[in-house]
Amino acid sequence: MPMGDFDKLPVIDRKTFAMLNIPLPNKKAYAFRYSHIYDLVDPVLVELRKKAVVAGEGTDIISFGGDTGEKEIFSILPHDIAKERVTNVYIYDISPFVPEEFTEKTAQYPGVGFTYVSNTDLSEFTLDSRHVDNTRLCSLVAVTDYLTPQEGVNVLELIKKELQPDYFFLGLWLAAPDIEVSRNQLVGREIDEMKQLISGQGYSCLQKLSPIGEDDLLRKGCFSLGWTSKEIADFNLFPGYPGTSFYPISVARYFKDRYDLLRISTYRVEGDAYPREVFFIFKKSS
Repeated sequence: MPMGDFDKLPVIDRKTFAMLNIPLPNKKAYAFRYSHIYDLVDPVLVELRKKAVVAGEGTDIISFGGDTGEKEIFSILPHDIAKERVTNVYIYDISPFVPEEFTEKTAQYPGVGFTYVSNTDLSEFTLDSRHVDNTRLCSLVAVTDYLTPQEGVNVLELIKKELQPDYFFLGLWLAAPDIEVSRNQLVGREIDEMKQLISGQGYSCLQKLSPIGEDDLLRKGCFSLGWTSKEIADFNLFPGYPGTSFYPISVARYFKDRYDLLRISTYRVEGDAYPREVFFIFKKSS
């Protein structure tokens, strides 16, 4: 399959990208683990995330995404982060387990409190009032595909309107690499939007578009392909996996009225024709 517009993207080799599928007892989901993929994809994105850690005003850092989120947070925290007035780091995870190395890692950051909240169901998540307007950086990585479209929109609304972090780092799985494109025109639109975003006109295009609200994001900005039982089994996913995807331009438009988009990044996995994920980093508008 010709790669066309995507052949110049950063490419992660299959061995590096190899995922370890970890079944979670008493849970309907699986954890996908991989380390520091952002460093391989886009060094500028890494620096922006590090800057967000020290430049924001809130005292909390929050990550939704479990093991992936934990690696993402520890990869950007300077060891003297307490000097930057960060007092608490919270990691919310669907898994019932706290990683064995978590306590050992946190000991490297004196003066900062670390909380790992297991068994977090984002479809029923209620925001603790202590986080509101006091969060320096919020990360949401590789989570929304496990939610229904409505649940996914609800989580993004909670982050944008209730949590209101100074910076927001968002990583979204894309459907195209895993789905036969000819099967569904919805994936075709995803591909077209990614082509537009990685073109030289990507950012200028977004500047011309008006913001959208939750209703438009739900009706026109996301979709669930309805994976077949065979596809779910092949990818070792839980029965009834929603496979929710957000159109990247719609996500950028949704945050546009309150946040400035600092950067978009994406990459391909070796052998794939289409991008695997898309990353956004937003800064609260002044």
